[in-house]
Amino acid sequence: MNIILLLISIIFFGALIFFIKKKTSPGSAITRDIALGFGISAKAVEREVPVSYGAYGKGNFKMEVHNCIAYSIPHTDKGCLEWRLLQRFDKKYKSTDYWTLETAREPSQELRDAIEKFKLDFSEEFFEIEVKDCQVVVYWEEWGGKEVVQKIHSHLEAFSKIRA
Repeated sequence: MNIILLLISIIFFGALIFFIKKKTSPGSAITRDIALGFGISAKAVEREVPVSYGAYGKGNFKMEVHNCIAYSIPHTDKGCLEWRLLQRFDKKYKSTDYWTLETAREPSQELRDAIEKFKLDFSEEFFEIEVKDCQVVVYWEEWGGKEVVQKIHSHLEAFSKIRA
């Protein structure tokens, strides 16, 4: 009888620990700690994102609200151009590798070049960028640890220095 109680207790606490670990996502907590070390603010947000059904970038997709992480730093220029680089899997964006840039005016060559560098580094995962309210924000699903955070930080820094 004691053995059965012991086994039930082990199973119960094992399941409890599994679900706690899954919910807190320790890899994400570590990644956020690394980001804070770079001076990046990180917070969980809900965002409407494209969810692809089929091969990445080639199948049908629909917009769904999902949790993701917003990493941000201040923009160095308070008169910066507001813009958004979004991933969309519509066939009309195939020529831009399924990215679309939304901005009120024509972006500078410096901004276009910085965006192309970003797209080369992050072509296979969900990433979107916004510059608004004097903040440069990247939305993403945390993965990869320090190396990825360093890359994101270098891109955030580059975007934060571009006025238009």
